[in-house]
Amino acid sequence: MTAEHLLEAQLHPPVEFRMIPIAAFYAREHITRAQYEWRLARARAASNSTELYALAAALAAPMQGEIWQMLAPLDASLLRGLALLAVGEDVTDIILTALDLATVERIVTPFVQAGASLRMILHQLSARQRLPAYGEYILSRLDQDEPLPVSMPITPAPSTLPEPLSQREIEVLRLMAEGRSNHEIAASLVIAVSTVKSHINNIFNKLGVASRTQAVARGRRLGLIP
Repeated sequence: MTAEHLLEAQLHPPVEFRMIPIAAFYAREHITRAQYEWRLARARAASNSTELYALAAALAAPMQGEIWQMLAPLDASLLRGLALLAVGEDVTDIILTALDLATVERIVTPFVQAGASLRMILHQLSARQRLPAYGEYILSRLDQDEPLPVSMPITPAPSTLPEPLSQREIEVLRLMAEGRSNHEIAASLVIAVSTVKSHINNIFNKLGVASRTQAVARGRRLGLIP
């Protein structure tokens, strides 16, 4: 299936999201973020305050609904903060919100991509003793100009969750990552389909997600599955 077909599937999704390859979700997310990044770069280069405010307004409340229509909240917060920073607004609370979102899964890359302007904000927060520990970690690595990992290691992964996944739930999550249907998971584990659905609901609740794709993505970031 070509990238064009994957994105078409995103725009006109089938009844069950599990039928869409996970790559389609990431392609859509990256393209959406790139569109906002392009608008931000163009508006900043032209010192277009009207466009910067419009961009910040568009990012104030990321689209709700099905996952294939959403821009990741972390990306939205960071891009909104950078847009308002370019017009001289105080973006302290926005950046702190972004850091809160990043801390759970130890996300680093978006902060690296934000560049020098974000580093300045992090220094200001640190000087005012308002920068959380994870922000200090990112800032220390940026100041050393060291290559940053995609995410900060987490050990042990299950401890980051209020309620860890059971071994059976991890097995179900692993099979979900392989693209197995509920019936295929049930056959593989020799359990009823209704039991599989119950495990999946528990997985969603414990991981704080609303779809299979989100569950798999977060499970991988937390090191629960390869």
